[in-house]
Parts: sequence; C-alpha cells; structure tokens
Amino acid sequence: MTISVKIIESGEGETRAQVFFGNQPPFELYVRASTTLSKLGDCWASIVLPVAMKLHQDIYVDGALSAEFVLSLDAIQDELLKGHPDFAKVAICAKSITRDSWKSKRTNRSKALFYSGGLDSTYSALTQGPELELIAVHGFDIYVHDRRHWSLTLDLLRKFSAHQKMKLVVVETNVRSFSDIYTSWGQDYFGSALAAIGMSLAEKYHEVLVSSGVPEKYTKWGAFQSLFKAYSNPSIKFTDDGIEPRTFKAHVVSDLGYAEYVRVCWKNLESRLNCGSCPKCIRTRFEFESGGNGAFPPGLDTPFSNLGLVKQPLSKIDAVILREDSRWLDMNHTPAPRGFRVSMFAARTLGVLKELPRKYAPKFLKTIYKLSAKKN
Repeated sequence: MTISVKIIESGEGETRAQVFFGNQPPFELYVRASTTLSKLGDCWASIVLPVAMKLHQDIYVDGALSAEFVLSLDAIQDELLKGHPDFAKVAICAKSITRDSWKSKRTNRSKALFYSGGLDSTYSALTQGPELELIAVHGFDIYVHDRRHWSLTLDLLRKFSAHQKMKLVVVETNVRSFSDIYTSWGQDYFGSALAAIGMSLAEKYHEVLVSSGVPEKYTKWGAFQSLFKAYSNPSIKFTDDGIEPRTFKAHVVSDLGYAEYVRVCWKNLESRLNCGSCPKCIRTRFEFESGGNGAFPPGLDTPFSNLGLVKQPLSKIDAVILREDSRWLDMNHTPAPRGFRVSMFAARTLGVLKELPRKYAPKFLKTIYKLSAKKN
C-alpha cells in the first residue's frame, strides 16, 4: 500500500494537499502563512514521511520534488531510524523531480528562528542578534482549533517581536489532524514537522534555526541535531541552536529582563499563558528560581514545591532536562537542594511506573489506551 499526496494548491500564502491512505476519505491538509510559500512538494513529503515510516508504507507525491531534497532522503530516514526502531525505510516517488529552478531569484533571503515564546526559543532570539526573523506556528503545540489560547499567545509573541524590532511571520497548519492518529508528536514527529514548515518558506529564508531542548547524546527525541543536519540541503539549512542547560538560559533571559515574555505551558488553559502546575511549568519555575534574578514568567511566580514535583510523574525527557539543570548548578557552586534531588528521583520513579503498562501491555490494550487518550 502507498500513501499518496496530491498537491491541490500552492503559492503565495497557502499550500494545500490531500493525503490518500487505504480506503478512508482523504486528509485535507494545509499550510498558511503571512508570506509566499514554495510550490514544491518537499514540504508535503516531509509531513508524510514519519507516518509512512511508522506504517511501513511508500509515498507517492503528485507534484514536483526538488532534486536537492530527494538526494537527502536517505540521510533523513537513517536519522529517523536511529531513534525509532519500529520505523522502516520507505520509497518516495514523485510526478517530477526538478532542480531548484527559482534558487537564482532568491538573492535577498534572510535567516529565521522558530519562535514559540518558550524558554529555549526566547533565549535563542535574544542571543542570535536582531537580524533574525521569527516564525510562529499555530497548530503545533497549540492545536489549530484552539483560537482563544492562540490569540492570547500571539499577543505575547507580537509584543516580544515589536520590542526586539524583529519581523514575525505567522504560520497556521492542521497537519496534526493527520500525524497524531499514527505517531507521537513529541517522540516521532515534530522535528520533521518543523523541517517541513521551513521548506515551505524556502523562498524567504536560506537558514532556519531551531532552539535546542534536549541534548542528542541522551535521546533521539522527535527533534534532534543530526536530524536537522540531514534535512539541510543547498536550498535551505536547518541549524540547531542553544545546547546550554535551561537553568543557564533562565539566568540569561531573567537578567536581560525578558522573563515576562516566556510561555512554556502545554495545557493551553483559556485565560492563562502558563498554568503553573503541569510538569513543564513546575520545572521551568525551578529553573527561573535557581538561575534567575527573581523575575518569573506569567503564572510561575508561586514558590517552587518539592511536593508539587513529586505529584507530577516525570517523563524521561523532563528528567534528563532537570539532571542537566542540576549539573549546571553544581558547576556554578550553587548546588540544587538535596530535597529537590530526592523529589526528582521520586517523580521519575512514578513516571517509569506510569509508563510500564503502555510499554508492555498487549497491542490491543495499547490501541484502546491511545484512542482513549486522543478522545480526552
């Protein structure tokens, strides 16, 4: 069986595609932006690739792929396989393969950074220089149907970009309506999704920065340094930026006076940028308390609590980041309190226990759990 992608509209501020798979109705997907988008199918092939590898299905793109992208596909799939042993290499065919025919016209392309308002991307925006443009994507960590929370977030992003005199390009996409059915956004998919959006903007940018969150030596998370290197080609370069520990980043952001612009929460409550109680809010609160100068992001000004940390079972990624934070504090002669270390160990133990049923349960129970989680 083959996953077919039919590009039905491309150019200017929108590109749309239908994704056909099996006997089900086609997925109607789109990418919209406040700037010109590429007419090539590289973006759509990247959007479909992790799903196809997960399902062991080849890809056919009813449109043109660039030769530069096609030549990089082996390296991209090799990187995705490293962190995902359940993936398999697939064949990718297209209606046509073309050289990047409009590359010679793009003499004034600039450099951009994916900017969500999070600690990592705020740090990168502040340290990479004012010549950067910022790319904000609605439909990634905030679902495309959540207009209310996106409006709240976009207001914060615009305030930051205006203060820094950086241009903000807003992108909207519904690709998660397709990807979430078959893959995990965090573990499998979002690195390829970022690369896809970057490729759709290749007429405007020659390089796109992605803020680093987790060192690659610990885990091949959904987005990692060598994956972005593989996605780079002569038409567009992807650069992973900011491998420093997040406590150090909190120190820099706080000292420069930009803590009020940081939004890290994934709960997306209607009227709050940060809920203050989810695992990401709790660890970010610790990072600003340990490394900052007393300034905190919105909603994170309540005192850090070891008990609050224990109540939130930590994922492997959360635990890795907190260990890096602790090492940075040790190196700077302000070691994390013993109570914090004990709480972190307890929270990660609870996280492991929580993951065990999903890891070792029979396949049909995993399917039921996954469907239930998506419904909720």
